[in-house]
Amino acid sequence: MGICRRPVAAHHRTPTLKPAVWVTCENTHTLAQLTVWTSGEADLVVGDVSTGATTSTHYDLTTRQDLNHCLDDLTGHLHAPQGH
Repeated sequence: MGICRRPVAAHHRTPTLKPAVWVTCENTHTLAQLTVWTSGEADLVVGDVSTGATTSTHYDLTTRQDLNHCLDDLTGHLHAPQGH
């Protein structure tokens, strides 16, 4: 069983002055959206399905390692058990 209960959906926004792509994931306990702009900024929004609580984390991506850290955070939230 994967970390998402639905297929991962990737999106892009064009045309705009600040192009971005984003991915949305969900499983039984977590909803998440990671948005990455061509400017190097990224936002990760994570929601707890049972409580409705959300958190948002902003990233300034300057290296591939920064992007990997952001993706690790995304998958970490999806792997975490409910309530953590």
